[in-house]
Amino acid sequence: MNEPYINHEHIRSLALGLKISTREEAVRKIEQALSYIHSNWNRSLSIKEIARHVSSGESRFHFLFKALTGRSPYEYITCLKMEKALELQQSSLYTWTEIAELCAYTDISAFSKQFKKHYGVSPKNFR
Repeated sequence: MNEPYINHEHIRSLALGLKISTREEAVRKIEQALSYIHSNWNRSLSIKEIARHVSSGESRFHFLFKALTGRSPYEYITCLKMEKALELQQSSLYTWTEIAELCAYTDISAFSKQFKKHYGVSPKNFR
């Protein structure tokens, strides 16, 4: 998967199918959400928390996020955490257990499962 990043132009282009007032509000909310996610990637984030942060209902937020980013909030957060985990591993300062904790995983096996799903190899076998 490609590293997640905030592509404001892509978000605006995907929002073109919405009514103008809705489009501007949707883009603003999703950009706020992405900024919040990137600032808090090392915490356990819930959809409810992010939706509340951008003053949106959970269902509406989930719909807009997926429509404008192409991924569900959960998929986006997981991808971001996996990219950050790889950056941390490449620094050679942390063990995989420490990296899992830094990425807000309380269970190393859950972290390993996500890592393998994302990169096709377990952290233990990653080089």
